[in-house]
Amino acid sequence: MTTIPNRETTLSYDRDYSIQACLMFIDTQVEKDIELGSRYKFDPMSEAQCLVNQQMADSLNLEEGFIMYVKVDMYQNLIALIDKYNEDVAKPKGYPVISRDVILEGDTSVVTLPCRVAHIGDQSYGKMPKAAAPE
Repeated sequence: MTTIPNRETTLSYDRDYSIQACLMFIDTQVEKDIELGSRYKFDPMSEAQCLVNQQMADSLNLEEGFIMYVKVDMYQNLIALIDKYNEDVAKPKGYPVISRDVILEGDTSVVTLPCRVAHIGDQSYGKMPKAAAPE
């Protein structure tokens, strides 16, 4: 069970973040267990926690512990999933192919995900230290 309150019970207001952001889903406990990202010295995050960079935090007036609701347009991801399923499962096994038309672009493909800001980092990409990122 998540510790995030539902949106209806939180005081919130909409703010747009004008810069394209990267949303990654990472099982930080698995990463820690296999010693991936050994320079990442933070404890594993719990369900519905997120790390945001300083620029985003400043732009949205976020502080650690704040809850934010991220709207994500899943259209391209769902299309890719359909294509992958059709290619790897449906066609080889003779199952019916799923049409791309079952997904509608627009409001129906937008999901809202809650997260509690667990850490505000520098301008790194995800958990990679800025100095390690390729130019």
